Amino acid sequence: MKLISPLACLGSNFCRAFVLFFVGLAVLQMAPMVQAQIADPMPLATYTPELTQIQGALPVIRSFNVSITAPANLVSGVLLPISLVVTPNGIPAGVSNTTAISYLSFSNTSTGLPLMGLSFNAPNQVMSFTATLSVPVDAIPGSYGYKILATGWSIIPAIGLTNVGTFIQATVTTAAPYTPPVVAIATPVDGSVITVAATAFPLSLPFQFQSTSTGANASAISEVTANVDGAQLTLASTGLTTLTVDSSATLIITAPGLHTVTATAKNLGGSASDVNSFTIVTTVPPPTVVINSPTPNSVYTYRVGSAATVVPFTFTANSSFGGILTLHCES
Repeated sequence: MKLISPLACLGSNFCRAFVLFFVGLAVLQMAPMVQAQIADPMPLATYTPELTQIQGALPVIRSFNVSITAPANLVSGVLLPISLVVTPNGIPAGVSNTTAISYLSFSNTSTGLPLMGLSFNAPNQVMSFTATLSVPVDAIPGSYGYKILATGWSIIPAIGLTNVGTFIQATVTTAAPYTPPVVAIATPVDGSVITVAATAFPLSLPFQFQSTSTGANASAISEVTANVDGAQLTLASTGLTTLTVDSSATLIITAPGLHTVTATAKNLGGSASDVNSFTIVTTVPPPTVVINSPTPNSVYTYRVGSAATVVPFTFTANSSFGGILTLHCES
């Protein structure tokens, strides 16, 4: 059997094809594999929290902190101002967008000063602010939705930016009804009896009372008044326009007997009063009587058959209160 060397068959077509096939395989084996290029991820502005839920009866006031993380492709060292834009996201019928937006405000978390935006100067930088939702008592109840979006980021068209924002969902219900204040007179005690000397008039007595607003929707006390036997009193009060007011005055009583003092307080729920009655009783010593004549142990002479002897009789009666009502004399 005759063997043919590969070198010897280079002249034949078959050998040339075989060599080309062999060389092609070697080239394929030596060629590096081409890997698919992975595109850069889309930059992302993140918000914490993503959703804040609020519930309550009018008025509703809630504050919470929001943190925003800058995209990873933000240029370091270049200050970029970012605005905070509010968009209503479902509000009750009859409420305008302008009114709804006015209920939401932003402030610096550290200083409390109002702000409308933030400034970033580094990738992945985190900035925070305080959001406050303040829905007044006369607002229309219902569901208030908001979207807060940080705008002003640098966007590369070929890459884009994911910037969803943070959301608020608030459910506010009708305000609880206001209740009138509670008024309590401390002094004079109701039904008390005060005994004084008949010479004590005009009599000065301390008068004190407290007014308190209570209930689920307590309102500040706006006015307090008082009178004694219908005559208005001049009050000294502390705590007006708050939920608790302490008041005092001096009662001037000019005569004994039954007296009535009334204290009244007013808030958004109406007015309420407390009434106390007290009695002034006087202690009066009995009148004094002094016989002026005849003097003690005096001697008068009567001669039988002569005219009757006249013995003068005089006395003095004194009353310290109310005068002498009756006189009576016996021998």
